Amino acid sequence: MSSRVAVVTDSTASLPARLADRFNIITVPMQLKIGSELIDEAYVPTERLLQAMEAQIPISTQPPAPDAFFWAYQDAWAKGAETIVSVHVTPKLSPRRTRRRWPRRSRASRCSSSTRTPRA
Repeated sequence: MSSRVAVVTDSTASLPARLADRFNIITVPMQLKIGSELIDEAYVPTERLLQAMEAQIPISTQPPAPDAFFWAYQDAWAKGAETIVSVHVTPKLSPRRTRRRWPRRSRASRCSSSTRTPRA
């Protein structure tokens, strides 16, 4: 019996688009904060970043919103995934620690929660 597995990651993985397309990897974009505006990085043209840098407007990165992953998982299930593997950088390795914290769980629950089979 074969299982369809979907892989979801965020753009910190820096996967080339061709590689993600070839293996059907769903990539959720990080967010860029330009001044006080928060935008998915996929929608920020290079020209806009250059203008912000020239104007010395602060630019920083933010992790994707949790609902962005929810919708990525929904998309994977809609395309026939039976299992989802979600791969991300640990906050300990991230250059920016976020204010949003996930609830603490035991090691066993963290491992088992990385995949989920949709309920009928």
